[in-house]
Amino acid sequence: MNWQRFNPRNSFFGRIFFWFWLVTLSSIGTGVLVAYALAPAPEYSEPTQSQLSQLERAVERLERMRLTSRDQLVRRIRQFSQARNLDVFLIDKNSDDIIFGFPPPSRPAIRPYRDLINEPKPVVITRGSTRFIGPVAVTVNGNNYALFVGTTRFKPPSRGPLLLVVIGVALVVSGLLCYLLARSFAKPLNEIKQATDRLAVGDLTSRVTLTQRRHDEFAALSDATNHMATQLQRLFSEHQRFLADVSHELRSPLTRLQLAVGIAEQTFESQGPDNVDDSRVGAHIIARISKESELMEAMIQQLLWLSKLEVSADEHHPQSIRLDEFVGSAIKPLYKDLAFEAEQVNKQVSLDCANFSSQGSVQLYPELWNSALENVCRNAIKYANRNIVIKLSVTADTLCVVVEDDGDGVPEQELGMLFKPFYRTDKSRTRGTGGVGLGLSIAQRAIERHGGNISAKLNEQHGLAVRIEVPLNK
Repeated sequence: MNWQRFNPRNSFFGRIFFWFWLVTLSSIGTGVLVAYALAPAPEYSEPTQSQLSQLERAVERLERMRLTSRDQLVRRIRQFSQARNLDVFLIDKNSDDIIFGFPPPSRPAIRPYRDLINEPKPVVITRGSTRFIGPVAVTVNGNNYALFVGTTRFKPPSRGPLLLVVIGVALVVSGLLCYLLARSFAKPLNEIKQATDRLAVGDLTSRVTLTQRRHDEFAALSDATNHMATQLQRLFSEHQRFLADVSHELRSPLTRLQLAVGIAEQTFESQGPDNVDDSRVGAHIIARISKESELMEAMIQQLLWLSKLEVSADEHHPQSIRLDEFVGSAIKPLYKDLAFEAEQVNKQVSLDCANFSSQGSVQLYPELWNSALENVCRNAIKYANRNIVIKLSVTADTLCVVVEDDGDGVPEQELGMLFKPFYRTDKSRTRGTGGVGLGLSIAQRAIERHGGNISAKLNEQHGLAVRIEVPLNK
């Protein structure tokens, strides 16, 4: 059992549970105290002649009793009370013990009667619903007692005002405690609301700062809100940088296209149409325009694909593939294509399945998986000196694919940047090798859609190793 749930500092349940009993007990306790404080004090008055006669008859009857024990005295007093429809009790003058001739109350208020046991004249004592006459000295079996005769069913004046006061005080106390509880909830809620309102109007630096240190659900909510704000700020910054990079990358081929067209125009203007070698100028300019157009087309296709991965989640449907079919259906078709492409540039792709187990299955989005692995492998072919190795392995809960090349690698401090859109390192991985820096970004988005992870590290000798990890079905 999680006892932390009952800790009012750590959970709403504990706080509400604690506050419920605090309000309940406080209201009851306050009501009892007020009722006790406002309870009517004993009222003393002179007895009437009939009351005195009633008291004398009771004394005579008791003094005639011949009793040998206290138990007999209790029984006879009760019999006397029932026969006369009276409530009678005796107070022993020596020990202050009380003998009731009626069922005693759970908390008898006896003090006013004990204070009167030595009074020479009887009086009428009225308190609440009780009214007794006494004391009268009586001797029973040699013991001296003070006798009181009366009733516990006296109808006192209405207690309506007292009841209203008690209820009013209980409502005030419970209302104050409930206000404090509501305030403890409302204050952090308002602070979180203010921070989210600032986020809504574009202030991405806004964070929730609770004025009181807390360990409950509000603390978890504020941490989650701050994490969300941090992620939004990061995503917005990346979006802004992405737009700037797209603008820059598209501007470069457009500038070269305009330059090529400008050169052609200047050539024709300076030499004249009749003196220009059309075939030489036309072939050179067309080749440049064609190259830049192809680059722009490839860039736009990859941008659209990257956008599709980030936005259109419902267009891809996963398939469960058994690992004994995985190599044949998800690896070898792509491996054959890659091996053929590598041969055209005098490079070699090999497949290592030494640590691969065929037990279990994996959930894959075929189109996304092929795109991710193809981008990683083609990137390795592009930058390898000679050899590319695709290694497959399976652990208890993960399918792992590692693509290694023997190229020049990248600076270690730039490994974490490889998966950023349009990022290219200065060493060997520049536009001179082709590409626009979107392949690994596309691969990362695709693998993240699988709930997996992709990372890069340097090989021990040289080159780069890109590791793809996808969870197996449970």
